[in-house]
Amino acid sequence: MSKDKKNTKSAVTDNRQKTLKLYSVGTIVILLVIVVAANILFDSILGKYLTFDFSLSNQNSISNETQDYLDSLSADTNIRVVGLMDRPTELNNTPLRYIVPLLDDYATKSGGKVTVEYVNPETYPSIRQELDREGQYDLTADTFAVCYQGKIVSISPYDCFTYDTESSSYGYYVPTANAVEYTFTNAMANLTSGFSAKAYFVTGVESDSSEQLKHILSSLGIDSADLPVSSSFTIPEDCNLIFINNPQTDIPQNVASALNNYISTGGDFIVAVNFYNNVSEQYPNLNSVLNEMNLNIDTYVVKENHPEYVLDNIGFEALVDIASNYTDFSSSSQLRSGYARPVRKYDNPYSYIKTDVVLTTSAYATAVKINEDGGQSQYENEDTYNVAMYATYEGMKDAPCCYVFGTSYFTSDEYISSYGYNDANVQFLRNCIRDITGMNNFNNLQVDSKPLDDYSFDSTKATASNASVMTVIFMIIIPLALVIAAAVVYAKRKNL
Repeated sequence: MSKDKKNTKSAVTDNRQKTLKLYSVGTIVILLVIVVAANILFDSILGKYLTFDFSLSNQNSISNETQDYLDSLSADTNIRVVGLMDRPTELNNTPLRYIVPLLDDYATKSGGKVTVEYVNPETYPSIRQELDREGQYDLTADTFAVCYQGKIVSISPYDCFTYDTESSSYGYYVPTANAVEYTFTNAMANLTSGFSAKAYFVTGVESDSSEQLKHILSSLGIDSADLPVSSSFTIPEDCNLIFINNPQTDIPQNVASALNNYISTGGDFIVAVNFYNNVSEQYPNLNSVLNEMNLNIDTYVVKENHPEYVLDNIGFEALVDIASNYTDFSSSSQLRSGYARPVRKYDNPYSYIKTDVVLTTSAYATAVKINEDGGQSQYENEDTYNVAMYATYEGMKDAPCCYVFGTSYFTSDEYISSYGYNDANVQFLRNCIRDITGMNNFNNLQVDSKPLDDYSFDSTKATASNASVMTVIFMIIIPLALVIAAAVVYAKRKNL
């Protein structure tokens, strides 16, 4: 073979190798581009429909109660949820990892009744004017605005959780429960029901913080504000409900006079006290207000002696029974009480005042007096004592109403943060508020908070339909796509 023919053959061979190499690399690159593009397209079109929440506490899924509420709305309902921020792309280690996926679930399952969008007010300042033309609401960045027919509820991510009270007192916010669905569903329900009210908390009597209770009120559509005691104390005209929550000292005389006038005009209020931190306080001025409703708080502590009721080794913490007229306020027949003062009927002679027992001890409880040296002396014989009572005026239009609790185990931040919004005591209080404000005529929705994600897997949620979809994807669609890709590559290369 001549030298020229050898060189020609080598050149041809080298060209074929280069062509094969370029084709192989190009095929791989094209395949990667196709896979990435298909994945993006597949996720954008079907991602939401192929996402399954198998978590034990349904962190990213709305509950049956919320679904029933959404289904009950008319088809033309338009609830607009606007996140005043860019849509978050990195959710890990932020509170938004509990909020953004759940809001997506609202939009997916509402049938168009709930829309969710994200608009950064720094990029688009006009969004505030668009949502709130009258400037009535404080729409700040990094919050969510729930809008319906010109009305708005502003929700901060901070509001979507309960926190440990003890840690909060030191400036550390340790979440104890996920209240995202609880907060958003109640906000929507209150807007669509048309209910609104205003509550005031009497402060300046060394009362405890009421932040958790205020959050419960907000979820019920009730705005709240503090009402400090002062020499010029007056009750605002827009007041629908007053709270005197666990005062450590008695209210001043002028505050008692203002409350008596408030009662005479049909004002409603809720009082909660305890015995633990103020054993010597007798509340003469507060009792003068309660006497107008034919109620009185005694200066003793209830000690339970029935072994099936006692929760501690002393008897000061115990179970209490719900009176028959209030059993529908709770799914439990018994609730917790601690360091309670007895609440009893006063000797007001007016027959139009109706009093009602709400919570009672067993028939083996005693009322105990704590001596100056810390010792105990029995005050009354074993009997049934009232831990909570209700009172109103019969036959009067817009009659005043009140609930009086001898224990703070229903209203205190410490209790609520420890046991959460799903606790039977908290649910009972919520229904008392609904009852006293007439809210049951508007909204009786009951949505629970959820425990924080513990990464538990609930096998019961892997239903047959979900399992079938996942099986088709992993056992048929993905392998078939790989086989087709391999066949195409083979067909192109077999003659090389």
